[in-house]
Amino acid sequence: MKIITPVNPQLLASAVLLLRPSIPELTGESLIECISKSKVEEIQQKKVYLTIAQYSKKYGICVMTVRRALDRGELNTERIGKRCIRIVEEV
Repeated sequence: MKIITPVNPQLLASAVLLLRPSIPELTGESLIECISKSKVEEIQQKKVYLTIAQYSKKYGICVMTVRRALDRGELNTERIGKRCIRIVEEV
């Protein structure tokens, strides 16, 4: 994947100079390549967080059915706070 938007050459040179002590082999092109790869990974790992109500509406099933699936551990969830959970879907 290539970055389509132009990169400010001065900004790129400054970034390379700041990072070169830690990464001696760093060049402007390799920095752009690393940034491009990380953006692709971010896009590939995008998650959608749904409430129980949103999940049940999206799939046309009863809220209680979703709760039972949660109790059985059939859905991927993440806890947000002490009592709040979200159903995680990877996009």
